[in-house]
Amino acid sequence: MPKFSRSAVLSAPGQIELKEFEVPEVREDTALVKMIYSGICGTDQHMYRGEKVLDTYYVDEFKPIPFPIIPGHENVGVIEEIGEKAASIMESNGEVLKKGDVIVPVCDVYCGKCYVCKNSYGYPWCENKTGYGTSLSCKNPPYLLGGWSEYMYLLPNVYVFKVPASLSPDIAVLTEPLAVALAAMVKAFLPTSAMDVGGFSLGDTIVIQGLGPIGVLHAFLARVGGASKVIMVGTGSESDRYREELIRQMGYADEIVNVSDAGMRVKNVLNMTNKRGGDVVFECTGNPSAVLEGLEMLRVGGTYLLVGSFADVGTVSINPTIHIVGKGARIIGVNGAPYQDYGRALKILNRYKNVMKIGNIVTHKFKLEHVKEALETALSKRCLKVVISP
Repeated sequence: MPKFSRSAVLSAPGQIELKEFEVPEVREDTALVKMIYSGICGTDQHMYRGEKVLDTYYVDEFKPIPFPIIPGHENVGVIEEIGEKAASIMESNGEVLKKGDVIVPVCDVYCGKCYVCKNSYGYPWCENKTGYGTSLSCKNPPYLLGGWSEYMYLLPNVYVFKVPASLSPDIAVLTEPLAVALAAMVKAFLPTSAMDVGGFSLGDTIVIQGLGPIGVLHAFLARVGGASKVIMVGTGSESDRYREELIRQMGYADEIVNVSDAGMRVKNVLNMTNKRGGDVVFECTGNPSAVLEGLEMLRVGGTYLLVGSFADVGTVSINPTIHIVGKGARIIGVNGAPYQDYGRALKILNRYKNVMKIGNIVTHKFKLEHVKEALETALSKRCLKVVISP
């Protein structure tokens, strides 16, 4: 077993550097993972800018980010060492794990004992939840609790999924963000009652606000899930024009509205939907101003899902009579994914890896020593998914 691990440490907003940590001892219920890839998420960018993120929020209160931390929660790696108990119970499909297995660990760590864990069907937004790369500090042992590191330590309560031998880690690194998109799509499917089908149905028109990786993954799922039309919406910025070209090459979207004027964005979407609007609209921008536009793009009786608003970056004014009640709108917040969706996401990635250009979502790879350049590339948005290869 290695004695030390190099890791990228975020010690304060805007301050990231490489440090070396002693590798902790592996106990019977823990494991050590040698990292292959770790993605850069919008949450990582918010933390780097010093903004409040949902992983530090519970019951109307944001807690401070526990600096110093090792970021990285979109992870894929290979087991370096694993305890006997962990080997038999850690894998969520019942597989027995061993050294050399490629795995995707679930980033959220649940207590399994609180009211929310015991009473939230299929969605344990735990009262005591902690998260790899977001709310677990590296100040004290076992230190290695984020993916931007040569090695990562798996705690006893971590859920793990073994990556199929037929699926490359280059694609498996998309498991966590695809699980979030899948959680949103599943919520869109669910009817509101026996008398009101609501949600997403085969043949529906899907509108996706945002041309980033989460928006693209929603378009991918809408395409394989049976949407008749997929419309993606950008802001006309230089970075969105760059992303538009990549998305057109993938073929997930039927139409891309990419203009700077908000009124024209809404007008174009309405013109593409016979003046009705989208059956389902996904907000994947993280920009509060997108919410009003999204509701205006939604048809009467449609479903609006907010997926990108994972940091507190401001508020927006809406008219509840016009935009919600008058439309009979169904509005759903999506704050992550249940751990089961990681397994489903892996199956989907494996099924479509050769036919949907899903690997093209990863546009940039950086070594650990270039972590600052990797972050700056992600912040520039002249990219889709940026990953770190420790």
